[in-house]
Amino acid sequence: MKKTLLNLSLLPFLSIWSHSAIGQVIGVQNVNFQNTGYTVEADGNVTLIKMDNIDFIYKQAIWVTGKSFGQDTINHLSAQQYRQSRVDFYPGPISSDSASYDHWNRTWTVTAAQVDSVKQGLYTIIPEAIKSWPVSGRAQYGESADLAPYQDVDDNGSYEPENGDYPLIKGDICSIAIFNDYNQRGFYRYWSFQMEGIAWHYMLEGNGIEQRAFFTEFELLNKSNTTYHEAWISMFADIDVGAAAANLNGTDIARHSVYAYPYASYAGGQYYHDKTPYAAVSILEGPAADAFDGRDNNWDGCVDGVSDGLGNCISEDPSNGIVEPTTMMSSMGYQNESFGHNRTPLIDAHYINYMHGLWSDGSNIMIETPSGFHSTSNGDGHNPGVAMGISHYVFPGNSFVPDPLFASLPIHDVNFFEAPTDTHDKRQLASAGKFTWEPNEKITFRFATLMGTVDTADYANIIDSIGSDIDKLLAVSRTLSQSEPVVEESNFILGQDKSHLYLTNPYSEDFSVELRDLSGRLVATDLANANSRMVIPIEGLPAGVYLLQIPDRSFVIKWVKP
Repeated sequence: MKKTLLNLSLLPFLSIWSHSAIGQVIGVQNVNFQNTGYTVEADGNVTLIKMDNIDFIYKQAIWVTGKSFGQDTINHLSAQQYRQSRVDFYPGPISSDSASYDHWNRTWTVTAAQVDSVKQGLYTIIPEAIKSWPVSGRAQYGESADLAPYQDVDDNGSYEPENGDYPLIKGDICSIAIFNDYNQRGFYRYWSFQMEGIAWHYMLEGNGIEQRAFFTEFELLNKSNTTYHEAWISMFADIDVGAAAANLNGTDIARHSVYAYPYASYAGGQYYHDKTPYAAVSILEGPAADAFDGRDNNWDGCVDGVSDGLGNCISEDPSNGIVEPTTMMSSMGYQNESFGHNRTPLIDAHYINYMHGLWSDGSNIMIETPSGFHSTSNGDGHNPGVAMGISHYVFPGNSFVPDPLFASLPIHDVNFFEAPTDTHDKRQLASAGKFTWEPNEKITFRFATLMGTVDTADYANIIDSIGSDIDKLLAVSRTLSQSEPVVEESNFILGQDKSHLYLTNPYSEDFSVELRDLSGRLVATDLANANSRMVIPIEGLPAGVYLLQIPDRSFVIKWVKP
């Protein structure tokens, strides 16, 4: 993510407009950057994700479900598709202002180049999105004091971009929205979570997969006094590659991804005559799993713990911030129909079943007459009479769960793809769970989207091409921090032993280095001299997760102290 000051190629084409849904108008903003574009909505969701100005994904949103126990057991659900028959998310934080929808009905898009210019004091007129960056809500309406993060340069507790303060963003161009599931929900508040959150949608500058990749992160805060149990969170997508009604679904379990592709090489629609398009969405990080559940929830080889990246497993210790994130626990695909086991969801039970990797009627996905890619002999996954077992993932192809302790199926290659005769206008769902969501707890859900094409002559290898692209996407995603908004690729080298951290600075200038815990408290600071290696003693630090930062380089990396 090399940043170039005032590089006009990094400045996106932006337009702001709105559309109506169930009597309300939602603010939206069109963003185009490199080969990719999207439309971000004020409720945190996105529409019209495109490559080369061609739509690949019509809609992306999140679904959340969980149970609360009291006098009654309540199945809570906040889930949205198109702001048509069901609207569960609204602009802004939770508020007592009856007009909060109008006040917060907008988004903010900022580029890394703009932030760099603010840092160096080059603006005479500060861009509006930076000037109005939503750092806090309105106290008179009980809105949250802390919303979008920023760098308080003079540490005076006030956001003053005219004095050098600047937004902390993700990537090279970043759009955010503040939203909730409570304010305008009326009678249906009973089933809400009383949550608010911030949606981050961002892209990276680059010459490879970055040209056609799109990253999303949701940070959700439980503002209620209720603990939600057996909670799940899902990424919903309406992928339309080529002709919308000519799509098939699939899952790459080991790569934590769902994807869609046309049923035939020539089904690319009017925009592609010699290419076959596809799109995939990969889960990067789910909310923290319940501690000591006996599973390897993120497939890093550590049961009830996390890997330090050096082959060591660090035991879970929530009190010190060592938690194990979940990954894709199930997937589902359904189609634009009002009937059948894979119908468009109508009632809450349909949504929840899909999130749990079940058909709308609550039945399991069956591995039914698996016959390989593009075979019409593959079943539709709903006939138990000829099934060879069950799957928690829709049409897993040749992928399978790499760790039996993950407690999902299949655990070996089943060669089960969607039959080309089942082509339709498809929807996709990738879900992470289950977890417990405590009052005032913030959870994180991160995923990434890619788009691509293969030559029609190579259609038989399209699944391999999708897998190869996902690997590139995941490699890029690993350069992004899971804990801090701003991360830059660099040549700093970090090492450690039981007593010390070692940081090699290959640059010809000195840098200040900070070590902070996850609360932001500064626990150590030192100077990394030019072209040398610095040593930071760590024996006296308690076990936990820390962030090593070099502010002048916008560099941050997560580090785990055993």
